[in-house]
Amino acid sequence: RGAEVVAHDPEAIESTREVLGDVVTYVDTPMEAVKHADVLVIPTDWNAFRSPNFAEIGTLMKAKVIVDGRNLYEPKVMAAAGFDYHCIGRPHIPPATV
Repeated sequence: RGAEVVAHDPEAIESTREVLGDVVTYVDTPMEAVKHADVLVIPTDWNAFRSPNFAEIGTLMKAKVIVDGRNLYEPKVMAAAGFDYHCIGRPHIPPATV
């Protein structure tokens, strides 16, 4: 539907490429993946994703929206950092309410 998916996976990029082929753009670093992104989707909980530089991420993204399928971060912390953070099974806290 017109979305461009840019992906980084420090552990499984080759197997991901085998499954998804060239419908995805693959990059070498997490920061390359978030550059100009409308949304960051986190489907894995690799250690490399546990302590990112949110200040840098926020400056690289078009919109500070994160969908976290692994509940890696605390919603209040993310809202305080200005992110519209969506996670699984926990309440959404809009950035403006913190």
